Amino acid sequence: METNTFVWDMVKLTGKAAWLGGNLQSGNWNWVGHGDWAYTKWKSGEPNGDGPCLELRIEADNWNDGVCSWNRQYVCEKIA
Repeated sequence: METNTFVWDMVKLTGKAAWLGGNLQSGNWNWVGHGDWAYTKWKSGEPNGDGPCLELRIEADNWNDGVCSWNRQYVCEKIA
């Protein structure tokens, strides 16, 4: 939860939605590279099948499933 708040605080400064490192594979949402999918912040009614990529919405601190070809900024994680 702290990570999501940190990322959203940074993304909202740009005023644009962003791709996060999650995607839909074989019917399950997964983090790209690593990590347990234990925390979610879906907008009400999401995911609704729009697409297999995880979008952080700028209108509110929540997630949307989106079409991967949408033009969005993205957030990368660096493992320390």
